[in-house]
Amino acid sequence: MTCGFFAAIGAPTAPALRLSRESFPPGPFIWFRQKVSAHGPSPPDIRRQSEDPYEGPEPGTLIQYFKDDATAFNAQKRGTINGKGVLNNRISEHVFTLLGNIGVPTHFIRRLNMREQLIRQVEIVPIEVIVRNVAAGTLSKRLGIEEGTQLPRTLIEYCYKDDALGDPLVAEEHIACFNWCSQDELHDIQDMAIRINDFMSGMFAAVGIRLIDFKLEFGRL
Repeated sequence: MTCGFFAAIGAPTAPALRLSRESFPPGPFIWFRQKVSAHGPSPPDIRRQSEDPYEGPEPGTLIQYFKDDATAFNAQKRGTINGKGVLNNRISEHVFTLLGNIGVPTHFIRRLNMREQLIRQVEIVPIEVIVRNVAAGTLSKRLGIEEGTQLPRTLIEYCYKDDALGDPLVAEEHIACFNWCSQDELHDIQDMAIRINDFMSGMFAAVGIRLIDFKLEFGRL
């Protein structure tokens, strides 16, 4: 593919030096609208959702503003957490910077202030990519697996990105049938998701946090 595709979010069990020598060719781009569940010493629940961006100062850029709003279950539950947007902005900057250091391309350009960052404008691929290491949430509910069960291998799931439909779970065959992305793009997405998971698992483990699952979104430049 000729357009850029980017990624964003990870943590390695593999040595960082080995990861730093690897990079993705132009292909997928992960637009980081990410939800992470993680358990640590006092089980923190890390949840992040990007805010609606508006036009940036340069062609092909947007400014993303981080609010204090908190949502769950496709915005069926709403609330406000004072200072959430400021923290999310700084955490996003930190994670994207680390991913850039190991050659993972993202939409992030730079943080502008306490609540805003400059990002690249992309064409969103209508697929949400869920990466799971431990059974939790909807996976446990669907399959009757006890929450907290370590999965025998990393599981990647796909949802069609449509809040009105409840972001339904789909198979690779649906993605190919409806041409939501090409086979090459899907392979890039899968490779990047695994690499990001490896990197982030190690990053969180270093501070005593167990990475349970997270969500990624991709877009084309």
